[in-house]
Amino acid sequence: MTDAPSVTIVIVNYRTPRLTIDCTESLLLSVGVQPRIIIIDNDSRDDSVAQIGAHFRQHPDVTLHARSVNDGYTGGNNSGVDLALEAGARFAFVLNSDTIVAPECLRMLIDEMESDPSIALVHPRIFFGDAPELLWFGGSTFSLWNGLPAFVGHRRSASEGWTTRRDLPFASGCALLVRLDAFERPLFDPALFAYAEDLDLSLHMRKRGWRIRYVPEALVWHYEGSSHRSAGGQALRFYLDTRNIIRVVSRHARWFHWPVLAPMLAVNVVGRYCFVNLRDGDYVTMRAVLRGAWHAIVGGRHAVEGNVADDTRR
Repeated sequence: MTDAPSVTIVIVNYRTPRLTIDCTESLLLSVGVQPRIIIIDNDSRDDSVAQIGAHFRQHPDVTLHARSVNDGYTGGNNSGVDLALEAGARFAFVLNSDTIVAPECLRMLIDEMESDPSIALVHPRIFFGDAPELLWFGGSTFSLWNGLPAFVGHRRSASEGWTTRRDLPFASGCALLVRLDAFERPLFDPALFAYAEDLDLSLHMRKRGWRIRYVPEALVWHYEGSSHRSAGGQALRFYLDTRNIIRVVSRHARWFHWPVLAPMLAVNVVGRYCFVNLRDGDYVTMRAVLRGAWHAIVGGRHAVEGNVADDTRR
C-alpha cells in the first residue's frame, strides 16, 4: 500500500452515527488507495460524536471534527474540504454519510481523474442501498432551456443507465471526487445549504472549461434521504429543492433562455412538486414548495439555515 495514492474523504454527519460508521468502514476496505477520512459532525446534538469517536478512536486514518454549527451539506463539506486542503491533499471524495462504497471505487475514480488534467470532477454509478438492483444515478441530463436536472435510469435497472465512461452535464454531490486545485474556495455556495449545490458547482466548473466524468464501473450504494429525514423531513427537502433549483438556474441562465425557461420552471418544478404533494394530501409540504419558489424570487431562508453567508464569488 505504500505506493498507493492517498485520497481524503469528507463525510458530513448529522444525526446518522450508525450510517456514518458503516460508510466509513466500507471506505477502510478500499483497495489500491490510502483513504484518509475526515468526518464532520454538524452540531448533531445527539450521541453522534460519542459513538463515532469511540468506534474509530484507535484508527489513525479517521479524524472526527465536531462543530458547534449546522450550516447544512454545503457548510459541512466546505469545512471538511478546507481541512483536506490544509493537509495538502490533491483529491477529496465528497460523500454522503448514508452510502456504502465498493472496495475498487476510489481507485477507479482516481485513475480516471489522473487520465486527463482537464477533468475536475469524477462520479461513480450509484444504486439504491435498500433496492440494490435499481439505479439511483446512472448518468445525468440537464438543459438551461428547461432547468430540470435529471438522473439517467433513476429507479430503473442498471441496463437503463449509461454503461460506458463519458462526460456529464452535472454531477451529484452524493459521491463526488474533486480535483482540489481546480476550484475556487469555497467548494459549494454556502447560501444553498443543501440541494442543487452540486448543479451549481458543475455549471460553474464547466463554464471555466473543466470536464466532469462518469465511471460506471465504480460503485456506490445510497440509502437515500436519511440525513434530511433527521433534519426536518419532507417539507424542508421540498422547500430547499424548489428554492435552490430556481436560484441556481437563474444564476446561470442567459436572457435568451427565459422565454422558454420561465414557464418550464413554473410547470416542471413548482407545478409538479405541488401536484405530487396535493395528490398525497400533504398540504404542509405543498406550502413549503410555494414558499421555496417565493424565496427564490425575493431572497429568503428557512429557519433551519440560521445566518448563512452568501457566496458572492459565483
